[in-house]
Amino acid sequence: MAAAFLADGIPAASIHGEMPVAERRALLARYHRGDVHVIANCAVLTEGFDAPAVDCIIIARPTRSRTLYVQMIGRGTRTFPGKADCLATGTGRFVLALGTGSLLLEPADGRWRVVVRDRAGIRELATALPLDYAQGTAEDYARQVGAAILVDPQAAWRSAPATDRQLSALRRCRIRPRHGLTKGEASDLLAATLADAPR
Repeated sequence: MAAAFLADGIPAASIHGEMPVAERRALLARYHRGDVHVIANCAVLTEGFDAPAVDCIIIARPTRSRTLYVQMIGRGTRTFPGKADCLATGTGRFVLALGTGSLLLEPADGRWRVVVRDRAGIRELATALPLDYAQGTAEDYARQVGAAILVDPQAAWRSAPATDRQLSALRRCRIRPRHGLTKGEASDLLAATLADAPR
């Protein structure tokens, strides 16, 4: 994640549990001075980390725990002089491009609903499901319409370089593709963007 921000010219660094304490302290000092704008970490900057000026939290890991989610975004919800708000980013839903449309898994009252969006319109396949059942429903539908390869996160096509058509489509959506973007990553970005388009 830090590399992706750096590639876009945003000062970023990562911190991890194996990092020596002196190196970690030096990195956090650079962050507090404003020399580093983004710190990527996983379960490191938790209890005891105090940075009330933080005004954006990117949730780049899945969780089904509302308590954990609130705790993660809580790192940025403290007040601080000059801070107007805190942006917490994360899709809150899952999107799968099908080629002719998309499948969406959306939270609804603590459960999940499965929605198909294609040329025929928008229709709900299921509602009020636990997440694992919603995922299964979406995968079954993808197989029924001949898109099983799109359901497989390990499919070989996903690791190939993004195509020129994908890169052009991303730019039309005002998304600046990073260097080394794969077909799978580009497909996911486009699916999420199209799913957010006006219905």
